[in-house]
Amino acid sequence: MPNTTFVYGNGETRLIKGGVPPPTIAEAQQRPDLIPLLVEIRATLAWSVGILVITPWFDWIANLPVEQRLTLPDGTKLLMVHASPGRETGLGFHPLQPDEVLRELAGDCSDDVLVVGHMHIPTERHVGRHHWVNPGSVGQPMSGDPRACYAILEADSKGYCFTFYRVDYDREAVIKLARARQYPAVEDMIKYFNGVYKPDEPYY
Repeated sequence: MPNTTFVYGNGETRLIKGGVPPPTIAEAQQRPDLIPLLVEIRATLAWSVGILVITPWFDWIANLPVEQRLTLPDGTKLLMVHASPGRETGLGFHPLQPDEVLRELAGDCSDDVLVVGHMHIPTERHVGRHHWVNPGSVGQPMSGDPRACYAILEADSKGYCFTFYRVDYDREAVIKLARARQYPAVEDMIKYFNGVYKPDEPYY
């Protein structure tokens, strides 16, 4: 994919640095009902690393930057980062996130437009000097709509605008392929497609 820009996210942190999301082993010991989830998460990370290490992509991912910047034709400064300025993980931009939290997350960031991911919910909002934009998610939607979502930025010397798009695709074919390749979290994938993951408040 020529002329494509990428940034490092929380998924990359888990793959490269070994960070594992909850539950912890200690939590599963206290609550045995969490053991299947713990096993699935760790099996999925192991599966993903196993796929990547036999390709050049593991080292490529490890060397991705946390942030990418560009200046639009009208002089607007745009920052691309997974969670918030300077962070690939942590609290993110959720539609219900209070303005004061977003101001704190932005800190003294001098960029005008903050394009982030992390929360998998397409949305945009102006808070102070910053225009926050989340284009959504292609494969793990959390907005209740199972279609792939992305945003296109159009910019010229007069200004810029983002347009959000949703595209349907054959999710059953994806599930079938995942099962054929022994992907451990197929049932979790199905939950995303069925709109089960739709957080009504900001998290992590």
